[in-house]
Amino acid sequence: MQNKRSHSATSIVVFFVAFILLVSPSANCSVLASQGEALTIEPSMDSYVSQMNSESNYGNAEVISVRSFLDNEYPFNHRIYLKFSLENLSEGAHVGSATLWLYKYIEGGKVGDRRIEVKRVLESWTENEVTWVNQPSVSEESIDSVQIADPGYWYEWDVTEDVRGWVEKRVENNGFSLVDSEENSSTDCASVFFSREAYEMYVYRPKLEIRQISEEISSLSLDYRFIAVIFIAAAVLLLFVARFVKTRNRSRA
Repeated sequence: MQNKRSHSATSIVVFFVAFILLVSPSANCSVLASQGEALTIEPSMDSYVSQMNSESNYGNAEVISVRSFLDNEYPFNHRIYLKFSLENLSEGAHVGSATLWLYKYIEGGKVGDRRIEVKRVLESWTENEVTWVNQPSVSEESIDSVQIADPGYWYEWDVTEDVRGWVEKRVENNGFSLVDSEENSSTDCASVFFSREAYEMYVYRPKLEIRQISEEISSLSLDYRFIAVIFIAAAVLLLFVARFVKTRNRSRA
């Protein structure tokens, strides 16, 4: 009988401590996650479109370009389209970050600072058919924008939220479009990048770098002051229960 009462007292203490842990705001319940290696993906499709040559397709070109120029009444704007297949992502993995990388080639118009925006493509398109005339619509707001300057460097855009949306099936994956933030410039400004068809310079092809996060276990992070309070409260409760059991035994004796 004494052992049963002691076991009951212990159970009460354990329940009390567990309850404090669950309801206290000082208990920080978090998820441990493993940061996987970066998965680098080359485009499954890429091309650019030219406003001057509005019905021409450049899907097989070794370069892609963003251009801003209006020569009197003649527009020379260029826009880039890229799409990436995500079939090689690990099943059940979450996207920690996603970065679009393009390497700027030495050719182009006037070398100067240009802000290039990346936007979400809203409609389907194909590499060998897209032209200025039939180009798909894109989002009004840019995903990210980067100041482009000298050639011979990699430039990067943060596209994490859109890639997450694709993986989680919240939005359709139609790829990205890169455009000059101010088209119809009075000065010819072009930023030329290597495309996926750059066979000899394959190391400079566009790429999407995705870092995946896999959830592993849950942990409980406690402040040391909170831990001290728990032990004090448990000790007081245990003392109270012990006295209660002792008093009850004496009354029955």
